[in-house]
Amino acid sequence: MTTIFDGKEFSANIDRSIEKDASIYKDRHGRTPKLCLISTASSQDQESYIKSKIKKGARIGIEVEIIRLDETSSEEEIIDKIEFLNESDSTDGIMVESPVRHGLNAAKIYSHISGRKDVDSQNPLNLGLIMLNKANVYPATARAILEIINSLNLDTGSEVVVINRSNIIGKPLSMMLLNFNYTITVCHSKTKNFEEILKSAETVVTAIGKYKFFSGKDFRMGVNIVDASINFNEKGMAGDCDINTLTGIAGFITPVPGGVGPVTSSMLFRNLMDLLNSDNV
Repeated sequence: MTTIFDGKEFSANIDRSIEKDASIYKDRHGRTPKLCLISTASSQDQESYIKSKIKKGARIGIEVEIIRLDETSSEEEIIDKIEFLNESDSTDGIMVESPVRHGLNAAKIYSHISGRKDVDSQNPLNLGLIMLNKANVYPATARAILEIINSLNLDTGSEVVVINRSNIIGKPLSMMLLNFNYTITVCHSKTKNFEEILKSAETVVTAIGKYKFFSGKDFRMGVNIVDASINFNEKGMAGDCDINTLTGIAGFITPVPGGVGPVTSSMLFRNLMDLLNSDNV
């Protein structure tokens, strides 16, 4: 029997704790916490994420401001905006939406986000702290995936195969999982014997951005699958996995939509409140 993960229910428990912390913050400071999202290039999946963040922020008592910098905005203008927000007493968190516009130096832009406002751990210094197991904040998607995997109560040392090596998901997630004593295999486009690795994996995280690329024939019976992709085509939205072919094969799977996405939004706001709480210690 396949357990279909309910991301909305899972994230609701997290949201209740965030809402409580946001209310306490408002009572102490006379204003709601504020998160600023900077968009440099619009896309369908980015707009989907932005809408979900605005909706959730309104529900849990956190203000979300969208700053859209159009195609004429230079790298220096984007950095100037970040520096302004770093110094703003009314801005508590900053995130640059992905993907960053083509032609911009994303790493340079991220490096200007203040560590105390870096809600998605985009600054390279914060990413480095994850490797040292000394981080105060984590990339929201990676943290969402970690929380979901931890909820499975796997045995210590269990193997997790991560099919992604990006700075947003694969690299930080592999370090985070390692810090929790999982055994990690990272696969990518150049991996040898990929099919064999996938077929034997107990738990798989997939984030390759290909609409229903994987099906039931690719996995072992009873596999746990965390599908962290949101893909669109003329048929609509789906993850990397064709969930219809995996019912009865997977022991656990996250659907798209309604799986990792809602938890990711919650983790972004959880990161914001964690940063604010660390400032108040």
